[in-house]
Amino acid sequence: MQISASYLTGLTNSLNEITLNQQSLTNELSSGVRVNSLSDDPSAAGENVSLSSQLAQDANYQQASNSVTSLLQVKNSTLGSVISQLTQAISVATQGVGGTESTGDTSTIITQLAGIRDEVLSLANTTYQGNYLFSGSLGNTEPYSLDSSTNPATVNYAGDSITSTLGAPDGSSVRIGTPGNVIFSASGTNVLGTLNQLISDFTNGNTVAATSATNSLTGLVAYVSQQRSGVDNSISRIATEQGNLQSQSTELSVQQIALMQTNTAQVATGLSASETQLSALEDAIAALEKQGTLFNVIG
Repeated sequence: MQISASYLTGLTNSLNEITLNQQSLTNELSSGVRVNSLSDDPSAAGENVSLSSQLAQDANYQQASNSVTSLLQVKNSTLGSVISQLTQAISVATQGVGGTESTGDTSTIITQLAGIRDEVLSLANTTYQGNYLFSGSLGNTEPYSLDSSTNPATVNYAGDSITSTLGAPDGSSVRIGTPGNVIFSASGTNVLGTLNQLISDFTNGNTVAATSATNSLTGLVAYVSQQRSGVDNSISRIATEQGNLQSQSTELSVQQIALMQTNTAQVATGLSASETQLSALEDAIAALEKQGTLFNVIG
């Protein structure tokens, strides 16, 4: 019996192809990964790169937003303390403008107001992880300094007026840094300047001016409270965005797993079919060898 060389070549090629396919399916089944290289599935590999990029962006935002949330919580607490101090100053000043205090009482009021002023100054110079909270973009610069050589004393601001934001992957942004010259000032008045004015008014015995300064301070408390509410709002918005991104990341991860993970049942079926084909091919080759036809080849 004679067979053609092309037939033998076809058998050999089929044997090699089936063997390679069987090896590939075995590796895929053991690794659990369907796409190991671009050539395995160019479309899936490209989509996987896109999914990985989006997941990385989401992870970076989650990390950055966690740090920002901690900063905002410190700022929230600091502004809460400022409001408490200012509320106490209003209470002290209100008692002082009643006109029944003795010289000793007035001296005590001045001392209390100066202590409150110094505490608010310290709060306005609060740092977080080595950076000042209220100096705008100049995190290494102490924003406020007191000059007691004037009457009333003056407080100088050394920060800038830049407001910082945190950008989210969807293009939105959240305000995270309001400079001190904005957060402590409204309508031409500012917290520390008004406290200094109050101290000066009581020192000079000018209760009429002290009453006006007290009223101004009351308005500033409301304003700083609004600023604090803005911080609360930023914290809430970041938490909402984090929740949305967590859901998105979970969905993207599921898509990625489905895209790249081995379909065990499908691969097992393919492997079984490959083994059947290989066995049939090996049987055919064995039969030819038995008949000696492998050595009687025509061109």
